[in-house]
Amino acid sequence: MASLQADGLSNATMQQLLTDIRLFHAYLMEEGVRANNPAAHSQTGRPLIPRHHKLPWIPNEDDWYAVLAAARHEPIRNRVMLAFAYDAGLSAASWGEMSRYLLRRGQLPDRLALI
Repeated sequence: MASLQADGLSNATMQQLLTDIRLFHAYLMEEGVRANNPAAHSQTGRPLIPRHHKLPWIPNEDDWYAVLAAARHEPIRNRVMLAFAYDAGLSAASWGEMSRYLLRRGQLPDRLALI
């Protein structure tokens, strides 16, 4: 498995290959060719290859400026869609945090902070 990882295979691909190897050795055990399954689940409960879950991409400030700069040249329809998508992903806690920060800096009118 280490050589597969060195070849640059993803974690999911290695999981699939391990499943194939495990099933093949289970077949060999059924046929009486092998006495044990070297790829079987370990007794400790830990998997042979740990699963990795890819974290979501969180854009930094420069990334957001790049998105906004690209959107500036789009038709109004696309800009409104971007605004709706952004607004839908902004939780109430995030809005509260952001509005308090902007209020302290004097960049947000008081009436908008209450929305």
